[in-house]
Amino acid sequence: MSGLSIKKIDPKALPTMEEVSKKIEKILRALFRDSYSKYVIKQDNTKFLILPPRYYYFPPIVILINSHPDDESRALFISLTRRIPLDSNDDLFEILGSVDELLGGYLEIVHRSEEAKLRGDEEANKMYYLVLTHKLHALAMEDEAWFLLILTALIRADEKLFSKVQAPERVESSETTPVEFT
Repeated sequence: MSGLSIKKIDPKALPTMEEVSKKIEKILRALFRDSYSKYVIKQDNTKFLILPPRYYYFPPIVILINSHPDDESRALFISLTRRIPLDSNDDLFEILGSVDELLGGYLEIVHRSEEAKLRGDEEANKMYYLVLTHKLHALAMEDEAWFLLILTALIRADEKLFSKVQAPERVESSETTPVEFT
């Protein structure tokens, strides 16, 4: 390899877990303002749950601060994750196509019980989840815009998915009765 040298960052150059936690909390308080206590649950200094405005339909966004393996007091990554339940008939590629390209996505299949598996009722035993995720390096928190960009992409994911689910229903209802706005 010509001229490529891989250098490990000294963990002391990374922000502390406490610093990153305070910065995330400050951003979330500014973003949600008076609704902070309604939409944000801080479980500890390393884990936040964001309940999206339509949290009855979609699961929370989980923000985890991951420590450096060589120094537990230093932050290495901030993981933003969301698990969205899917119907087995849903087209995963179509759904992923409507989600922001900044987010990684994969299908998670959870088996409910061994009993159903033994009975041969394999399909009824499965639960499907679309997992949307992004890992942000702790040094990226120096520019808060990166964190906001990823967080808003996760928040907007439910708007895009919710509109896809509701769109056919709205078209049918608008044909039968006109909608009036006051």
